[in-house]
Amino acid sequence: MYMLAVNGFDCKDAYFKKELGDPWIHAVVYKTAIEPLDPTNTTWYDLVDKGLVNESVKNSLTRNGYVSQEDLLTLWLDRQRYFVKD
Repeated sequence: MYMLAVNGFDCKDAYFKKELGDPWIHAVVYKTAIEPLDPTNTTWYDLVDKGLVNESVKNSLTRNGYVSQEDLLTLWLDRQRYFVKD
């Protein structure tokens, strides 16, 4: 999610799915007009400020000071909610 957002993809209104035991993360995202950012200088906070990540990322940052994978709640195309799991 970080790398997609840093490259200007809208991960706020995106669809992600990662099921237990599945090594793949499935994503459906849209490209925005925001130019790619420098990943060596861009923080999760910068991505929140630009509106490129979803509310669960913002909530995880607020609660932990970092993004915890266990906190990420995403929607898939079928509108079911998924926690991103290992």
